[in-house]
Order: sequence, then C-alpha cells, then structure tokens
Amino acid sequence: MEYGDMGNMTFYASEGLSIYDIWKEAIPVKGMGSNYLEPLLKAIDYKKIYIMLGINELGYDQKQTVEAYKATLDKIHEIRPDAIIYICSNLHVTAAQSAKNDIFNNKNIDLFNAEIQKYADQETFFYLDTNQKFNDASGNHGAEYTSDNVHILAKYYAEWAEWFCEN
Repeated sequence: MEYGDMGNMTFYASEGLSIYDIWKEAIPVKGMGSNYLEPLLKAIDYKKIYIMLGINELGYDQKQTVEAYKATLDKIHEIRPDAIIYICSNLHVTAAQSAKNDIFNNKNIDLFNAEIQKYADQETFFYLDTNQKFNDASGNHGAEYTSDNVHILAKYYAEWAEWFCEN
C-alpha cells in the first residue's frame, strides 16, 4: 500500500490485524476514512479480493485459527459472491529466524499455509504462493530482502506489487 503501485486497489490493512478481529476493527482506508470491513465490502463492487492473514496467529490453536479463516472467506464470499478471492500465503522468515523461534518459523508457516490452501477451489477461491517471489534456494525468506529476518525491505515492495499484478 505504501511502497508498491497496485493501481486502484483499496487496502484494508493495519499492523497486527488478525483473523479474529478483522470484522471488529475500524481501519483507516485511504480516501475513505476509518471503515469496518463488512460495510466496505458492501459499499464497493469488488471483482477481486486478496486476503493475507494468519501470521500473527501462529501461536494460537491452529485448528481454531483455520476455522476462523474459513469463516472469514465464507463471509467475504457471501457479501461479494461474484468476486474472485485470492488466498495469499504467509511469507516465510529467514533460515536464521526460523531456527531460533519455536512459533514463528517456516515449518509452522508452511503448515498454516497448507491448511488455508485447501480452500482454493479454483473457481471462487484461488491460492497465491507469495513465497515464490522472496524465497531463497532452500525455501526460506531470502536474507537479502530483509533487515530483521522477517519483514520485506521497503525497496522490494514495488517488485512485490508487480509480482502480484503478474500472478
């Protein structure tokens, strides 16, 4: 939203947004003021909707989180039945970060991503493996893309935005 050009996309994003509070949190939306997700989805006839959530919930009960994720997908589809919904994988962390963290590691990220990928029916829901863009040869987040072993450096957001548009 801040560093990449995604055209006329509307972003509903905030630091720490969770699958558990996505419907309960009013978030500033550029040019629209603070909004809750449900009225925002009802107000605009979105044709494509991208969802990337779940990384902040890795420490929670995975079954419960996956069920909440599915409920969110179903609710979005109910509100916008004609929209294509893209389920975006959660990004990996670097090998160094993965090795030192019992929760936020690539094994847990892969397990969660595999669960949400199951909802991609190739008709309404499609899965985008965003890790393709930033993984190294070993399947970890490439260290050159980050300074904290987790988050992508701002200078790579334009490339990420381009990747989304191409894929």
